[in-house]
Amino acid sequence: MELKKIIFKPLFLACLLVVLVLISLVYINLQVEHDRSLIFDDDYFLNTHDTMCFDKKLITQEINENYSSRPYIIAQRDVYLSEKISNVFCIGKVVDIYIENDGITVFIGTNQKVTSLFYLINFVMLVCFSGSVIVSKKLLSLIISIMSSFFISLYSYNQIEIIELITNFFFAFLIIFISSYFLDKNLYFEYKFLINNKIKNIDQKFINFPSSVKNRVIYFVNFFILSLSSVFAYLSFTRSNKASIVNDVLIQIYTSSKMFYLNQTSFEAAWNQHTPLIPNIYKFIYYFVDYGEFDKGLVVLKILFALACSLTTYLVLYKLKVYKSCSILVASISFIFYLSINLLNRELGILIFLLIFYNLLNYLEKKSKVNLILIIFLSALQVYNLESFTISIIYINIFLIYMSENKKQIISDYILYTTCSIILIYSSLIFNNEINDLLTTNYLFHLQNINSQFENASLLNAIGLAKEGSNFNLRHLLVFSLIVYFIRKIINKSLKPKNINTLLFLWILIEIFNLVITGPRFWNYGIILVIPTLILTLVLLSEKIKNELGLFVIIILFLPVYLFLNITDHSNPDNTNIEFLENEQILMHFSERSTAEPELILTWIHPTDWQWLYNSGNFNPSTRYWWWFYMRYHQDHMYTWNNNWDEKDVIASFKSDLEKERPKYAVINTSINKPPTFLNDIIKNEYKLTHKNDSILIYEKNTP
Repeated sequence: MELKKIIFKPLFLACLLVVLVLISLVYINLQVEHDRSLIFDDDYFLNTHDTMCFDKKLITQEINENYSSRPYIIAQRDVYLSEKISNVFCIGKVVDIYIENDGITVFIGTNQKVTSLFYLINFVMLVCFSGSVIVSKKLLSLIISIMSSFFISLYSYNQIEIIELITNFFFAFLIIFISSYFLDKNLYFEYKFLINNKIKNIDQKFINFPSSVKNRVIYFVNFFILSLSSVFAYLSFTRSNKASIVNDVLIQIYTSSKMFYLNQTSFEAAWNQHTPLIPNIYKFIYYFVDYGEFDKGLVVLKILFALACSLTTYLVLYKLKVYKSCSILVASISFIFYLSINLLNRELGILIFLLIFYNLLNYLEKKSKVNLILIIFLSALQVYNLESFTISIIYINIFLIYMSENKKQIISDYILYTTCSIILIYSSLIFNNEINDLLTTNYLFHLQNINSQFENASLLNAIGLAKEGSNFNLRHLLVFSLIVYFIRKIINKSLKPKNINTLLFLWILIEIFNLVITGPRFWNYGIILVIPTLILTLVLLSEKIKNELGLFVIIILFLPVYLFLNITDHSNPDNTNIEFLENEQILMHFSERSTAEPELILTWIHPTDWQWLYNSGNFNPSTRYWWWFYMRYHQDHMYTWNNNWDEKDVIASFKSDLEKERPKYAVINTSINKPPTFLNDIIKNEYKLTHKNDSILIYEKNTP
C-alpha cells in the first residue's frame, strides 16, 4: 500500500497540472493562425525563431485548387523554441513552401525536444500506472497501460499537430481509467481509497472544507471550472485579435468610435439595421483604451457581459431550486460560452431575458414593486434592442399579469411604468429628432427591405445553431424532446398553466414561431433558444434526479457539448471565408499623419479592406451612409430597395455629412462594383489621385 501511495500522490498532482496546462495550450493553439496567402508570396521567408505557421488542410486545399498540375511532397523543418516559446504551436503545421516548376515541397514544423518530452511523458505514465498494477498483480491493466502509451507514442511522431497530440494523450488516459474500472473494479476501489486518504490530509489544513466525499468532488470540480474560466478570460484578453472580429461587431466599433471622438449620435455616425443600443455600450471602450486597442476594450466588455450572464444564470437556477452546486457548475461552464459569442443585439438579449426572468421569479415570491418596475423597464429595453423579441416579451408579461391576484392594480401599474420606460429609453432619439431614422433603418427596413427570396439558413439550422446543412445535434434533441414531453402532458391533461415550467416551454415555442415569421436568414439567429431550453432542461432534470452528484455528473458530461458545439463558428459566424488584406505600401502612404485618434476617410471598399485601412490604418469611415451604401449597391441578393429609399434625400444628407466631416483622403477599391455617379462626381471634382495599385486608388482632397 505504501508503494502505491508513493506512486499515486505525485501522479495525481501531475495529472491535475497537466490537465490545466494542456487545456490552456489547446485554446491558444486554436488562435494561432496566419493569413495563408502570405506563404505563397515570393518575398516570404522562414524565420525559425519567430515562425509563422499555417493549417495543413487549408494549405493542401489551396495547392489542389491553384497548383493541381504539380505534385507535392511533405518534408520536415525544425522550428526553435529558445527565443519564442509560442513556436511550439507551429509543430505539425506548415511553416514553409517551395514552389518550383517540377513540384512543390511543403515543410512541416518539427522540434525534437518537444517530441522527446512527449515520449518522456508517455514513459512516466507507463511506469506509474504499471507500478500500481504490478503491486496489485493486475496483469490485464498493465497490458492496457502499455497499449495506451504505445498508441500515444505512435501518433506523437513529428507531423501531428500539438492539439491532435494532446487529444490523443487524453484519450489514452481515458482508456486506462475506464478500462481499469470495467475490467478490474478492485483496482478502481483501491484508487478511490487513496483519493479519500489524500482528501482527508487536505481536510486537516482547511477547516471549512466540505465534509462528505461527494461534496469534496463537487467542490474540486467547481473550483477547477472556475479556474478554467478565469484562464479563458485572461487568454481572451492577452490574445485578442482584430482580424477575427466579425463584420457586424466592427460596424458597431466604428460607429461607437465616431460617437466618442466626434461627439456624434449613433445615426450621425452610421446607418445600419440595428438600434443604437450596442454602439452606446461600445462607446465605453474608449474611456479606457485608445482606438488602436479597441480589441482589448471589446474583450473587457465581453468579460463583463459574460460575468453578468453567468451570475444571473446562477441566480435563476438557484431560485428555481436547482442544487446550488449544479447551479454554480452551470454558471461557470456557461461563462466560457458567453465570452465566446459576439456581443450584439441577439446576444445582449440573452442577458436582458435572464434579468427579466430573475426579477419575475422574485416578484412572484415577494410581490416587490421594484421587481415589477425592473421587469417593465427591461421589457421595453428588450423591444428597443430587437423588435423581433416583441412577441416573447408580450407573452412573459401577460403570464405575470395572469399570475397576479390583483389584476386591476397590476394593469394600472403596467400602463404607468411602460409609458415612463418608453419615454426614458427613447428620450435621446426624441430629443435629437431621430425617431424617423430609427423607423427607416430598423422597423421599416426589416418590413420592406429584406429580400424574401434570400434564405441563408433553414429553421432546423437556427434551432440547432447548425451552420452546415441541417445537421441534427444535441440542441435539436433537447428542443424536440421538450416539445414531446409537454405534448404528452397536454394529452394527459397534467399541464399546469400557472407554472414556471409551462412559461419556459411556451417561451421556447414562441421563439421558434419568431424564427418562422421573421425568417432565420442566418443559422446563429436561434441563439436565444439556448436560454429557455437550458433552464427548462435543468429544472426538469433536478425534479426527476434526486441525487445531487448524479445531476452534477450529467451536467459535466453534456453541458459542454450542448454549449460548445460549433463554438468557433459562434465567435465569428459571418467572416469564415474572408481573407484580410494587408497592404503595407498603402499604409506607408499615410505614415506622416498623426494617429493619436482615428481620422475620417471617404471610402468605397469591401469589408476585406477594413482590417488594413480601419483597424491597422487607424481610420474611421466618413458619412453616415458608408455601410448603408454597401448594402444598397453590393448586397442585392439580401435586400431590396423598391421601398424605404429616397435617393434625393440620401444624396443631400450624404453631401451634408461630407461638408461637416471634410475627409482629407478617399480610398476606392476598383475590384468591386463601381461607385454610384454622385460619389464619382464628388471624388472627380474635389479630390486628386495620389496613389494606385492593382485594385486600390487613393485620393487626397484638393487644397482650397
